[in-house]
Amino acid sequence: MACITTASYTFNVNGDLTNPFQAKKGLRQGDPISPCLFVICMEYLNRGDVGCVTQFFEAFDLFSSASGLKANQSKSSVYFGGVAISAQEAILTKFSLIKGDLPIENWSSKLLSYAGRLQLIKSVLFGVQTYWSQVFTLPKKVLKLIQTACKVFLWTGKSGISKRVLIAWEHICLPKSAGGWNVIDLHCWNQAALSKQFWNLANKKDVLWVKWVHEYYIKGRNVLLMEVPSQASWVVKKVFAGAKTFSNVNGDMFQQANFAIKRMYNALRGDFVKVSWMR
Repeated sequence: MACITTASYTFNVNGDLTNPFQAKKGLRQGDPISPCLFVICMEYLNRGDVGCVTQFFEAFDLFSSASGLKANQSKSSVYFGGVAISAQEAILTKFSLIKGDLPIENWSSKLLSYAGRLQLIKSVLFGVQTYWSQVFTLPKKVLKLIQTACKVFLWTGKSGISKRVLIAWEHICLPKSAGGWNVIDLHCWNQAALSKQFWNLANKKDVLWVKWVHEYYIKGRNVLLMEVPSQASWVVKKVFAGAKTFSNVNGDMFQQANFAIKRMYNALRGDFVKVSWMR
């Protein structure tokens, strides 16, 4: 709550700044706490039983009062996976929610095509790319499981294990100009996203968590040249690992006034040979 309520705001009106006013609730745009809150909420929902979901909605009320964010139930649907019918009915009744249907058992004509499946895969990976990969270092085992599930679904339309993989996943992740399907490479994106936190250490010294790291670990040293503090927590050590990521690309990336994850992602992947398509 201190991170939320200690911020102050001012507006630029016709070139003049208004008097600052104190925040009472809500997260600032780009606040690194925002994806953390999303992950915490999703973890609760993933437990899947009525008791946990009830506790989640009670916690969500507290979250709404603190953040100012509310779900519009008339525009929201709930999707179930691996949840008993009785539990589904209890949840739908208790919270007056609409049950959404994922077209997995009965495919629509659109999703029967590879293009439709690919679009659904991109939507799922977008969630991982936007939230989890920007907060955590995703283990290689987790990345492999995600990629395997996506590969099988793309070629068979089903979950499980299958050998019907016609094209290597690395090729699917290539840009369209290089003959790929432009699916995000999560491992590379995870590296690029976490390198932003390292860039913040040198360039966002007004941010609360950056001030704390400078006070306890950096102590006036150059973040690019100093050794990783041995007493630092696991999370801080992973942030410092971003120095290695920057060493693998053009040195100017670290000196830029603004950092874009996508720009770093493209730099890490390097250049590709363009493919001329034959009709």
